[in-house]
Amino acid sequence: VTSLQGFAEAMSSMGYEIVNQLRSLRTVKADRHLATRLNVPEGAPLIEIHRVRLLNREPVSLEQTWVPEALGKRLAGADLATRDIFLILENDCGIPLGHADVSIDAILADDEIVDALHVEESSPVLRIERLTHDASGAPIDYEYLYFRG
Repeated sequence: VTSLQGFAEAMSSMGYEIVNQLRSLRTVKADRHLATRLNVPEGAPLIEIHRVRLLNREPVSLEQTWVPEALGKRLAGADLATRDIFLILENDCGIPLGHADVSIDAILADDEIVDALHVEESSPVLRIERLTHDASGAPIDYEYLYFRG
């Protein structure tokens, strides 16, 4: 993907009301998978953010995001309820976005997805895996986005 636009940015331009519910923001240690994706040492501190995106007051997606700790601390002080992380990274943190690697598949909803999106247990959801890079090509944001039908 070479044109990066956050969910709220895209939906707002089409007249939809978007609100985010911040479910958690915490420091975690990078496991092997996260360390590889974000190009940090295994065990390095990362900030993990979980948000539910509401479209016209109905839950439509669950967003699980991991960023390096220094960047995550800056996001923690931002308005994550009304703003896209991409806009915060670009405008508040001064990080020009470059490109993203995206893969899309479908999975069955686990307990967290069921609770967040109000879907039935094991119902199918769309999963997007996205690794976002800055303009220099360094990975800055890794996430899973889960969308209900």
